[in-house]
Amino acid sequence: MMHYFLDVAVDLCKVRVIYIIGGCAMRKEFEIQGCVEVPIELSEDEFFNKFIAFIESNNWSFGGGINEIVDGFYINADGTKGKHVLDE
Repeated sequence: MMHYFLDVAVDLCKVRVIYIIGGCAMRKEFEIQGCVEVPIELSEDEFFNKFIAFIESNNWSFGGGINEIVDGFYINADGTKGKHVLDE
């Protein structure tokens, strides 16, 4: 049985893998929920660029978003403190 890799994509924290197995396309997904702790001086852009470099180095692609969190609070686009991560 031949396995041919076609595509890997991350869509809103779900990894989608498509293989052709015996002429049938199959998808496999991984849902990722979590946070990455980084040094305070690392910017969101620097982190995202390193993350994308990792994804691309594996011939994958990413589609989704990213949120910056400092001391348990989301950081708004204007740099102000947003709601706490545990707030609903």
